[in-house]
Amino acid sequence: MKVKEILEILNVPAEELLTKLDNVGIAADLETEIAQDIIKKLSKVYKVDIKASKKKPAPKKEEPTQVAEK
Repeated sequence: MKVKEILEILNVPAEELLTKLDNVGIAADLETEIAQDIIKKLSKVYKVDIKASKKKPAPKKEEPTQVAEK
């Protein structure tokens, strides 16, 4: 999950979250992917359940069915 997605869920200023990450040795920007274990820790700190939104997979292309001619 990217920092910007976490920010949307937590509704905190970007500077605040980036500072917290920096304090634990994670140099991040808005596009940085954050590991799941760090997300769990942030969830506890902010007392907010942070879950990744499950993206729906792209629909599979089905091959046309051929009908046997008589």
